[in-house]
Amino acid sequence: DELLAGQLAELIQPDGSLYFPPLMEMSMLRANALLRRWIAGQGGAMPSRDSLKRIRDEVMASREDAQPRLRFGQAELRRFRQQLYWLPLFTSLRDTELAWPDIRQPLSLPQNLGTLRASMSQSLLRYPLPDEQISVRFHAQGQVHLVGRNGGREMKKLWQELQIPPWQREQLPLIFYNQTLVCVPNLFVTHAGATSDQQGWQIIWDRASRSGEQ
Repeated sequence: DELLAGQLAELIQPDGSLYFPPLMEMSMLRANALLRRWIAGQGGAMPSRDSLKRIRDEVMASREDAQPRLRFGQAELRRFRQQLYWLPLFTSLRDTELAWPDIRQPLSLPQNLGTLRASMSQSLLRYPLPDEQISVRFHAQGQVHLVGRNGGREMKKLWQELQIPPWQREQLPLIFYNQTLVCVPNLFVTHAGATSDQQGWQIIWDRASRSGEQ
């Protein structure tokens, strides 16, 4: 137990994920013991031997660009690059759209994701035009042009560059003026949303403590 605890501590990343490549080089007995301890530490129930085999075969041994996922009750195990994540199940926000008609009032986000509020401390974002409505969405596609970068980026490529796992991409509030993406708080502002003078604002995302968040 002492040896396993020390080895497991070396494999667990700061965000709670498990760096798994060393497990593929170990005996099945040792690898399974480490997996069981990691899952227990994440609040999961003890997996069966069959479940551990599926984790190895379907998740750890899958292609690096695959997005495997295994469900365990109200949680799921997912892989991003060379790390395993134990995540609570959440309903997709892909089709959710929230209106923000008055930026003087904070906007509460669903699924305990926190709140958005306006701040005038920095002029990062231009004010919307009279005919532009502010909305918050959780999915975007196509090319975006970011302040401080040359050329455009496809959203999928951008998320990969920012090293954001697929399941977190639909938990990030995307700010739109009408149908145009203007910023993602704490991450970037697009050319379409950038202020050209000193008259502007910024959006502060106050993130709530969320069970199982990575």
